[in-house]
Amino acid sequence: MGTMAPVVRLAVGVGLAGEARGGQIPLELAQAFAGPELLLPLASAIAFGILAFVTRSALLPVVVLVSAGLGVAVAATTSFGLDRAGVIRLDGQSEAVLVSLVVGAGAGYSLLVAGRCGEELRHRERPVEAVRAAVRRSARPLLASGLTVILAALCLVTSGMPTTRASGVVVGLALVAALGIAAALLVALTFLPGALALLGRLAYWPRRLAVDGEPPGAGGRVWAVLAALIVRRTKAVWVLTFAVLIVLVGFVPAFRASRALPPGGFVRTVPLVLVVLLGVLALTLRALVAPLVLVFAAVLSGGATIGVAALVFRDVLRFPGADPVVPLVGFVLLVGLNSGYAVLLMARVRAEVPALGARAAMLEGLRMTGGVIAAAGVVLAGSFAALAVVPTVFLAQLAFIVAFGVLLDTFVVRPLLVAALAFVAGRWMWWPGRLCREGYGGH
Repeated sequence: MGTMAPVVRLAVGVGLAGEARGGQIPLELAQAFAGPELLLPLASAIAFGILAFVTRSALLPVVVLVSAGLGVAVAATTSFGLDRAGVIRLDGQSEAVLVSLVVGAGAGYSLLVAGRCGEELRHRERPVEAVRAAVRRSARPLLASGLTVILAALCLVTSGMPTTRASGVVVGLALVAALGIAAALLVALTFLPGALALLGRLAYWPRRLAVDGEPPGAGGRVWAVLAALIVRRTKAVWVLTFAVLIVLVGFVPAFRASRALPPGGFVRTVPLVLVVLLGVLALTLRALVAPLVLVFAAVLSGGATIGVAALVFRDVLRFPGADPVVPLVGFVLLVGLNSGYAVLLMARVRAEVPALGARAAMLEGLRMTGGVIAAAGVVLAGSFAALAVVPTVFLAQLAFIVAFGVLLDTFVVRPLLVAALAFVAGRWMWWPGRLCREGYGGH
């Protein structure tokens, strides 16, 4: 975990070196990065604790965090280079978000690759073959997951903020988020597989991964129990979950902003985000119903989060108001991130349908990937929670929205609402694709 600080300190040093904007480093940027000493170690410590618990390994969390650290270095160096070239304009807020996003998403993506590699080691003696198979089977879903976040973030550029400063904040956050996710994906699909191929089974030490042995990971029994609950109480699960979320969405009007968004803000940006995400998910899952369910669930989750945030900001933290950028950026990032994690689950489910049938595949996908995808979500939420060390109200509010929203989706929306609806839909979840037409069980 401590190995990350020098890497990012170097990246920040490279980025701040030289004379940008007439030799003056922006004050907000300097304040936010007074800062890798606090933000980075805290985010890394949170991630390390979660990874150690989930993997039950002493070495794998270190490998995953080094991978995430390299992602931060790549993203920070690139963003500062673009800032100096005048391509983008950065401030301390966007750079703090960059660190939290890349540590959280980078560690999560790397964990997903490592988890799939652990599965493959149960079937292959040679680590190189296991890593090759893991990358081949996880690259497409991971790229689709990352692409949903990247494109959702870039849609923020269309928000049409009424002032130059507000527009600069949104555009800066959008570009930094897109760049950060791209860097996280890059290291998760290049450095991490290389490290796992070199270390082999040692990476999972002290666990022993024998061929045809126990699968890696944690929480499998918990997700199996959850799958059994969905089978026994399908209607009760999705109806109750939906009702609770709708109640939380009802508190959205209580969200107080310091000024109004321009009329086209949400109206222009959010529909564009939804259309883009539907397109990516449809191409990835080769269906229309499943993407509609996933995007609907992500929107419901995002709305419920904004409703909870409204109550917390007003009645608990007693903020006088919020920058109107906060709910827009928070909602868009949440929809992108949560849709991205959902596609990882459903891509695994889709792969299991021909062998198991639609309904059994949903339960098997939840059992096999629920723990590792949940761990990735918790790491991301913890990394965003670390933004609290940067003393700005904007970042505190954004951190709460993203962290709470990711946790809500991880432990409520995806494993309960999405899984139960998919179980009800059966093969029709994959309409009009081949899996629905050929009728792989689960009618």
